[in-house]
Amino acid sequence: TKVKAKAINAVPAERHAINFREATWEKRFRELEEYKRTHGKAHVESGERRRHPELAPLYHWCVTQRKCYVSLCHQAKTGTKEKKAVGYASLTKSKVDRLNAVGFKWALCDDKDAAWEKRYEQLLEYKRVHGNCLVPFKYPGLGYWVNSLRKAYRGTNGRSKRTRTLTDERIARLESIGFVWQTKFRSCFKKSDLT
Repeated sequence: TKVKAKAINAVPAERHAINFREATWEKRFRELEEYKRTHGKAHVESGERRRHPELAPLYHWCVTQRKCYVSLCHQAKTGTKEKKAVGYASLTKSKVDRLNAVGFKWALCDDKDAAWEKRYEQLLEYKRVHGNCLVPFKYPGLGYWVNSLRKAYRGTNGRSKRTRTLTDERIARLESIGFVWQTKFRSCFKKSDLT
């Protein structure tokens, strides 16, 4: 009605944006609670959002909460205030408490380590069955993982600059079971040498 329209126009646009961001935060939080009731965990994994595109908004919201949390922790340590991420409601102590109450995972490092160990065990089983670690790329799950390890290794050019996924300790473990880093023959000749 005219009275509502007048009241809405009297509120600055910035206030509308804040209310929208807060409403979006609340909506995603309710979705997270529902997700936990259904799946028994309060985080959406990357693979799940690929298999179920309808989970993508919730997945990205979870990623954003982690980024905001890192920023909040940095601010607390340094005493500085960073510019708020555009389009997101600021993460407050009460929101952190609410996320903690539903079992939200702020860091997924432990999950990644467990996933790496699970793949390593699968590789050991593959070697036991096939006698080598030459997993074809199209081999379900394991082939992609092995290929990603080789790419990460090539990215370091064999130097000691390692990533979280490919540490020196993991390289040594892989090599101890006969893992091969380069599976394709790469010519050491220039094209001009062959003509």
